[in-house]
Amino acid sequence: MDELKRRHLDLVSGNIAYMDENGIVTGGKSVIPEDERLIAKLLPYGSTIIHPTVLMRKSAIEQVGGYRLLPTAEDYDLWLRMLASGLKIGSINAQVLKYRLRDNSMTSNAWKTYIVSRYIQKLYVQRKRTGHDTFKSDDYDLFAKINDEPMRQKFNRGQYHFELAMYALRNKKIGHACYRIIKAMFTTKNNFQFVINYLSFRVIWFASERVR
Repeated sequence: MDELKRRHLDLVSGNIAYMDENGIVTGGKSVIPEDERLIAKLLPYGSTIIHPTVLMRKSAIEQVGGYRLLPTAEDYDLWLRMLASGLKIGSINAQVLKYRLRDNSMTSNAWKTYIVSRYIQKLYVQRKRTGHDTFKSDDYDLFAKINDEPMRQKFNRGQYHFELAMYALRNKKIGHACYRIIKAMFTTKNNFQFVINYLSFRVIWFASERVR
C-alpha cells in the first residue's frame, strides 16, 4: 500500500518465494523490473506482474471495465488495457507471498498460453491506435487456433528446443544455446514469433538497465 501511494501507482506487484508441499522455502523467483516506465515498455511483449501479489486501485479496475472472459491470461489482458489507458503499473522485489509448488504446478499448456497472449497483444495494439478493440469472448478464430492439435504438437517441439536453449544459457553454454534457439525459431512460424517476442523483451530490459 505504501508503494502504491508513494509512487502514485495504479497497480503494484510484489515478488514471491517458492515453497514445496511440506512448506519449506526452496527459493525465490528471479528479479522483476520495478520501474513503471520499464514495465510499460515490456508489457506489450510479456508480463512480469505476479498476479497473486497484486494490489491495485478499485478506480483503475473500474476505468478499464475489469477482467474479461478469456481461455487463459485474463490478468495479462487487464494489465495491457490499464497500460493503454495511461494507468501506472509498478513493482517491488520484496517477497510478499510464499507460493506453494505442487507436482503439477509447473505443467501448463504452452500453446494455449501463446495463442491467447498473442491475441491479447493484438487487442492492445488496436486500443493504442483507435481507443477500442475487437474483443469477443467467443472469438471463433481464437478457439480454432487453440484446438488445432497438429499445430500444438509442432509448437511444443519448438518449445522443447527453446527450453534447452534456456538451460544452456543458465550453464553458460552459449554456442549450444544459439544452436537450440535457431532450431526453435525454425520449427514453425509461431515458434519464430515466440522467440522474436522473447528476444525483444530481453533486449528492451537489458538496454533500459544499461541506460540507468
